[in-house]
Order: sequence, then structure tokens, then C-alpha cells
Amino acid sequence: MDTAHAQPALAGRWHTIAGCALLLTGLGHLATEIGAPQTPERDAILATMGGWHLSLPGAKRSVADLFWGFSLMMGVLLIACGALISVARPTRASSLIVLATALVASVAAWRYFFVVPGVLTSIAALAAAKAFWDEHRTVPRPG
Repeated sequence: MDTAHAQPALAGRWHTIAGCALLLTGLGHLATEIGAPQTPERDAILATMGGWHLSLPGAKRSVADLFWGFSLMMGVLLIACGALISVARPTRASSLIVLATALVASVAAWRYFFVVPGVLTSIAALAAAKAFWDEHRTVPRPG
């Protein structure tokens, strides 16, 4: 059996797992934002954020505007990146980029967020590492 194509195919499966984990992270993030309960404490924080404005090039925005904008952008980009990673054919460069991105996302998730994004981004990082390993491992060809 020729195993020349076995490793890239396996790397592709791990790439798909990494992408799906990032996609789920983005979907979970947006679902959490949409479904967050309205509490007096949350309303007070958002009102305070809405009262603090920053002058940015070409715009004046409140901290609340930036909070919502960054949150929406993060969720959408996680979904898009996850989807693209899931369907893309791994290459040396893409495997390294996915690995580096997933590692940074994992560290940030554990440092700044909570267990669910930490676990999902860690799965993405581990799957990306495995994809990178499988993509570049020398496969002996039968002689």
C-alpha cells in the first residue's frame, strides 16, 4: 500500500478538527452575547461604558460601542477562520499559521475568559499541532 498520501490526509482531518473547534468557539461566543441575561448590574456597567467616549480617527465612539463591535467582530472572525481552516487543504505555511494562531487563542482564552473557550481553543491548538506534525513527518514509501 502506498502511504505517500496517508499523512497529508491525516493532517487534513486534524486541520478540520482544529477549524471546527474554532468555529464552535465563535458560535458559542455569539450565542452567549445574544442570550446574556439582562441584569441591573450588567445594565449599569453598559450604561457606564456608554457614557465614556473616545475620539478615534474619523469617529467618536463610546467604550460600549467598542465592546459590542469587538465582540461581534471576534465571533464572526472565529466562525470564518474556523470554517476556512476546516475546508482548506493543509500546507506547510497554513499548518504553521493555524498552530500559532490556535496557541495564542488558547493562552488568551485561559488567561482572560473561562473554561469553555479555553477547552475549545486548546483542542484547536492540539489538533493544529498534530496536523503540523503529520503534514511534515517523513512517510516511508514501500520499496
